[in-house]
Amino acid sequence: MTGMAASPLMQSRRVLLADDDHAFRMMLGRVMGIIGFDVTYAEDGKRALTLFDQADGAFDLLITDICMPEMNGNDLIKAIRQRA
Repeated sequence: MTGMAASPLMQSRRVLLADDDHAFRMMLGRVMGIIGFDVTYAEDGKRALTLFDQADGAFDLLITDICMPEMNGNDLIKAIRQRA
């Protein structure tokens, strides 16, 4: 793939992946890791928000499930937007 410009998405490397389905979270994270992303995993929105705060928001991309226990994906997005 020489000569091709990297897409803006591929220039982003740090991903926060929040999903309560362990198997899906691991599968998607592995695939993303193979293509060069640095993935941080969270089993729910509350844990994702804690990880976001601990990293001082140093993520390029958030991938979240909408229906999760503790804090759903919509509330997670709102909380992260308030911190950004």
